[in-house]
Amino acid sequence: MDTNECTIGMLSGKRITTLWTKKSYIQGKHKTGGQSAQRFERLRNEAIKQWFKKIAQKLTTFK
Repeated sequence: MDTNECTIGMLSGKRITTLWTKKSYIQGKHKTGGQSAQRFERLRNEAIKQWFKKIAQKLTTFK
């Protein structure tokens, strides 16, 4: 799991079964400066926070 993709699987003996895979489409870090740099960074951080919340919510559905 990272900011690009998440795969949830189940381990059974020596086998791993993939239960769920999702891409995030979060943009990479903004490298240029200027007035908008802080705004882009803030929007990216919020998108990352929402991504991890979505994953945590999905994990609660697997038992």
